[in-house]
Amino acid sequence: MSSANRAPSDVPAGHVAVCVGANYTRFVVRATYLNHPIFQKLLVQAEEEYGFSNYGPLTIPCDEDFFEEALRFISRSGSNNGPNR
Repeated sequence: MSSANRAPSDVPAGHVAVCVGANYTRFVVRATYLNHPIFQKLLVQAEEEYGFSNYGPLTIPCDEDFFEEALRFISRSGSNNGPNR
């Protein structure tokens, strides 16, 4: 695997880094969160905003405070581990 295809070294196995909002605040979240219906809606918004040809980190076009609240909800609904920033 080339270095361009590797996850950054600070992203633990089973997690993914995403950038959120106008400031591109970086979050590291469990990869399993991507399957949650709330996260699925955020991914649809990202596809509508940026398309599929976005090269670089996964970017979510929503307010950082909303994203943090969504992660807290997702965490409570199926995991004891919260979001990392």
